[in-house]
Amino acid sequence: MGSRNDQPSKPFADPLTLMSIPEKSELVYQGRDGLRVSDDRANILLVDDRDDKLLALQTILADLGQNLVLARSGEEALRLLLQREFAVIVLDVNMPGMDGFETAVLVRQRKSSELTPIIFISAVNYSEIHLVRGYSLGAVDYILAPIVPEILRAKVSFFVDLYKKTEQLKLQAEMQTRLVRAETARQEAETANSAKDRFLAMLSHELRMPLTPILFSASRLSKDERLPEYARKELESIAHNIQVEARLIEDLLDVARITEGKLKLNLDSADIRTLIDSALSICAENLSAKNLSIHREFEAGDPLLLADSVRLNQVLWNLLQNAVKFTPPYGQVKVRVTNPEPGWLRVEVIDTGIGISREALPRIFDPFEQVEPMRSGGLGLGLAISKAIVELHGGKISVISEGSQRGSTFVVELPTIVRESAGAGQSDGEGKVFSRPDAC
Repeated sequence: MGSRNDQPSKPFADPLTLMSIPEKSELVYQGRDGLRVSDDRANILLVDDRDDKLLALQTILADLGQNLVLARSGEEALRLLLQREFAVIVLDVNMPGMDGFETAVLVRQRKSSELTPIIFISAVNYSEIHLVRGYSLGAVDYILAPIVPEILRAKVSFFVDLYKKTEQLKLQAEMQTRLVRAETARQEAETANSAKDRFLAMLSHELRMPLTPILFSASRLSKDERLPEYARKELESIAHNIQVEARLIEDLLDVARITEGKLKLNLDSADIRTLIDSALSICAENLSAKNLSIHREFEAGDPLLLADSVRLNQVLWNLLQNAVKFTPPYGQVKVRVTNPEPGWLRVEVIDTGIGISREALPRIFDPFEQVEPMRSGGLGLGLAISKAIVELHGGKISVISEGSQRGSTFVVELPTIVRESAGAGQSDGEGKVFSRPDAC
C-alpha cells in the first residue's frame, strides 16, 4: 500500500500525491495475504471504497501508533466488526452499493458494535437534514473534505483514549470480581474445613469409646487357658485388629488437634537412646516376621532432649513402622544417632525398601498421602502427624530417596538440652539446670 516516510501535517487536496506513511503506526490490512494484527494497540476501522482516500487516512492517523484496519466497502467493514472490537470507525458516506448511512444502520444493529463511535467523512457539504440523519444513525461527528489532519487526529485520538480507559475500567472491575469470588471461595473452604475437622474429632471420639471394653475383653479372654487354642488365637486376632482400629482413630483425633492448634506437649528431659529402644521393642515382632536385620549406630555424645517422650516415641515408632512395612523380607533397617553440630541431635532411619519416587517426595508429609495406597493400608496420616510433632519440638523432619527400589532415609533433627552452670533454665528434678537452644 506504500512505503513509510514522515509527512508534514496539512489539508489534503489530492491524496494520490501521498506515496508514504509514518513509521509509528502498525498497519493492518484485510486482503489476499490475510489480516496482520498488533495486539497491544487499539483498533481503528477506516472504511472507504477508494484506495487513495484510505492511504490519506492512514497517513494522517499513523502518528497515533494504533492498529489501522482497512475496509473497502460496508460489507467488508461489517465482517471485520465480527472479528474484533474497534475504538472508533472512520466511515466514508459516499460509497457505491452500501453507502455510509446504510452501513451505520447495520453497525448499530449488532450488539458488539452498537456503542462504537462513528466519524462520517464526506466530500459533499450536506444540508442539515442529511447531518441530522447521520447523527440519528449513531454518528458522533462529521468531517468534510478536504480533511484537516490535526482535527481528524484529535477527534480519533479522543475516542481511542476513551476506549482504552473504558477497557481498563472493565479489566479492573473483572479483577475486583475475581478477587471477591476468590475471597468468598476461601471463606467457604475454611468454613467447610472447620466443619470437617469438628466432625472428624466428634466421630473419632465416638468411635473410640466402644472399642476400649471390646479390646479389654478380647485381650483378657485370649489369655484364658480354659478356652481352646483356636479360640484364643481368634481372640488375639480380634484384639490386634481392634488395636489397629484404635490407632487409626487416634490418628484422626491427632489431625483434628493439629488443625485446631490443640496438640500440646508435656516436656521433660528425655534420652533419645531410651526412646529408640522403646520404639524398636514395639516393632520387634514385625521385624522378626520379615527377617529384617536391625542395626543401631549411637554416635551422639549429647543424647538428651527436652521433649514429650510419648509424642516423640510416636514419631520414632511411625518411622520405624514405615521402614518395616516398605522393606522386603531379609532387608535391613538402620537407626543412626549423631550430633551434627553443638546443640542439635539427628536421628536417621534408613531402610533398603521400595524407596520413594521423585514425584511423591514433595507430598510425602501431606495428610492422607501414601507411597503405595493399595499396599500400605492405613490413612496416610502417620508422617503428617510426625512432622507436626517434630516441629512443635522446634525441630525438622525430612526424607531422602534416590527413587524406586533404592530405599529411603528419614531424618529427624531436634535441639538438645544445653546444660548450664547457672542462669535461668528448667530443672531435671536432680538440681541440674538445663535449657533448649532456639530452633533454627
